[in-house]
Amino acid sequence: MQKCLVAVATILSIAAPQAAMADTFWLLIAGRNDGLRNAGISHGWKIPMNSMEQCEAAGLKVMGDTGIHGRIFSNLRYICITGK
Repeated sequence: MQKCLVAVATILSIAAPQAAMADTFWLLIAGRNDGLRNAGISHGWKIPMNSMEQCEAAGLKVMGDTGIHGRIFSNLRYICITGK
């Protein structure tokens, strides 16, 4: 899963808008649904944040949400990065 998160983070950082400011913080979330119906489909999201503290708080909130982590996605990870 760690390799998957690094790959998603790399892809999403390349796809980030070029016009954004250098002090933009991004919450990157990667999830994998291992259910029978979706048979291992991975999903990724990038969400702009105002600060690293806000990003970490949002990431922890997503990880603690049992409706998302555990019910919809069996594997869910996040990382906060600074980017353009």
